[in-house]
Amino acid sequence: MIRSIWLLLLLFSLLPLFSYEEEGIASWYGPNFQGKKTANGEIFDTEELTAAHKTLPFDTMVEVTNLSNGKSVILRINDRGPYVGDRLIDLSRKGAEAIGMLDSGTAPVQISTLDPSVKAIDFSKPVTFTIQIASFTDLINALNTKKELVKAGFNPRASLSNEGATRLFLSQIPASECYNMVKELESHGWKGLVIRQEK
Repeated sequence: MIRSIWLLLLLFSLLPLFSYEEEGIASWYGPNFQGKKTANGEIFDTEELTAAHKTLPFDTMVEVTNLSNGKSVILRINDRGPYVGDRLIDLSRKGAEAIGMLDSGTAPVQISTLDPSVKAIDFSKPVTFTIQIASFTDLINALNTKKELVKAGFNPRASLSNEGATRLFLSQIPASECYNMVKELESHGWKGLVIRQEK
């Protein structure tokens, strides 16, 4: 019995070792992105504790430690990036302030996930997204909107929800094309898009 307890204690003490960890250069992004949509569809707020990472799943909680001064902060992944050089993670302004890297702009950091079971997404395998454009209770409005989308060069699909609403969406959008597709839809006046990763 005592031996079993010691084994359990040893197991729990080793759990943090199995969390996802990386070291690299962090940067931060702020005013130019304020109010714009992040890759998961949220509105970016420089005063929220969020970050962008290339491969960690959205809503992953990570601890970011500035290796230059030892300061740490916990952030939530809600965007993709950074795409400058070999940078590892982009922090919101508030996140950068918390670990003392506002003035320097970049800093060497270590990141680790709070949930040991979280794994990075392997983007070498096909990853596709669905972009929901709109939802209608009136079928005529849905049909007219679908015609407008087709005229603009899109190929929307329609589905009926359990509540009786007709949803118009684009599906099977490759990850590499998702951002540009969202921007194109927005340029045609379609706002409030909902983006979901397909299983």
